[in-house]
Amino acid sequence: MIFRSELRDALWVNWALPLSTLPELPAPLVADTLGMGADEVGFASLVLIHHVGLRSAAIPWPRLSFPQCNLRLLARDEERVASVYFLRELMPAWAVPIARGVGRLPASAAIIETGGADACDQRWSITAGQKLVLIARPGAAPPAAPLPGSWPETVAFFRERPRGYVGAGRGLRRLTAEHPGAAGVPMRVELLDTSWLEARLPQVPAEVFHQPHSSFLIPSIQLTFAVESDLEARPAAALSPTGRPAVT
Repeated sequence: MIFRSELRDALWVNWALPLSTLPELPAPLVADTLGMGADEVGFASLVLIHHVGLRSAAIPWPRLSFPQCNLRLLARDEERVASVYFLRELMPAWAVPIARGVGRLPASAAIIETGGADACDQRWSITAGQKLVLIARPGAAPPAAPLPGSWPETVAFFRERPRGYVGAGRGLRRLTAEHPGAAGVPMRVELLDTSWLEARLPQVPAEVFHQPHSSFLIPSIQLTFAVESDLEARPAAALSPTGRPAVT
């Protein structure tokens, strides 16, 4: 099934984390990493968005609008396509039955409050068992190493991932996405309560969440995505340092 939506005020908050602190990815996914040896790191991203006019591509109505939070790990799939694995997808309780029944996605309910002085001044407060509260404003320091390249290449590294995967029984369900490229506004993020993140990634020291690798805001994204059939679990093959694909 194919869906379309506009994503407004899409905020990425990214962390570079030692591989030992990240949960194991289900096969055939492998972590997408930067660095070598003891300096090799994987990445987790918190993505906060407002769906506006989410609808089926085949049926223009109804159109749904709501905030959403997802926590993802950066990965490569068996075809070495830049992908993400969704650890959690949070949305208002009324949207969860639709996401599960129509989109076949493992969404969870949360109380999500958003605000800010303007479109680039972001405040998110999320309650889903634990709390997540953050404030984001334009004007961040340059992201920390390791980097995939320039600022546009860094934004693309986190954003341009045409495949997403969610758990489905003993296997995976794949989502494919299409959206035009867009420049990311560098953001300065202050995390006021990270207890929800700490519960999702318990091996990561709490203080690390207060030091994101990078963060950016994209004011508007036109998104088309498809939810595909379940995939059988298959063994994962390690990424070769010399055969790793370029950033897409």
